[in-house]
Amino acid sequence: MLGLRRRARRIRRSFDDRRIFCIGLNKTGTTSLHQAFTQLGYASSHSVDWARLSFVADAKPFYHRAYCFSDGGPCHYVNLERWFPRSLFILNLRNERDWLRSRTKHVLAELSRSEKRTGAQGIEALGPGRFSSVDFLRHPDLAIDTWIASRRLYHDRVRRHFEGRTGFLELDVPGDPVWAERLETFLLENGEPVQRGRLAEGIHANRRDGPEELDADRLAASFELVDRRLAAYPDPVAAAAE
Repeated sequence: MLGLRRRARRIRRSFDDRRIFCIGLNKTGTTSLHQAFTQLGYASSHSVDWARLSFVADAKPFYHRAYCFSDGGPCHYVNLERWFPRSLFILNLRNERDWLRSRTKHVLAELSRSEKRTGAQGIEALGPGRFSSVDFLRHPDLAIDTWIASRRLYHDRVRRHFEGRTGFLELDVPGDPVWAERLETFLLENGEPVQRGRLAEGIHANRRDGPEELDADRLAASFELVDRRLAAYPDPVAAAAE
């Protein structure tokens, strides 16, 4: 482990103008990516703070605390690219239907934990600040429509910005059985001193939805709603690719 840490420090010194940013949305294998970077010896940060702070003009010093960043929501990749011009950007993806189901399951798991902790039922159990969850519980159709639209628009902006550039990779961690091999190849092709084959075979660490016992009827109804909203808004990008 000490050797890996020393190599991570050498990487940071060699690439002061580079970081590795996983700029996709949450619920797309970000925990697996974080563990992969850690196995490769990188200093990796897995939190929502880095994406939020990318919109803050003077936040560059925050990114000196790690080399790889994952999790969170949409980020200001233009600022990140300006601060660290040799950076690598990974658009971590997931099948849209599976992603929406995972988000709804996450909300219901959060609700279940809050109900057990507080003894309250429904929205009252969540407390202040849980805006996304409250929106979903009060207006599930509108919340899902918003998730669909914001995801598609964000992906379109990212793809247009990085079109034709090196140092950009789209990676489906939950759906691609050889995603780790693709990640290693991408890093090597962009001059990162990684050792191929170091990643654990079949690494998948997505436990974020947790083992909670969820209300089966509530979960089934949420999944059915996801399917109805997707049917109402077919993805033009996916249709064009078929």
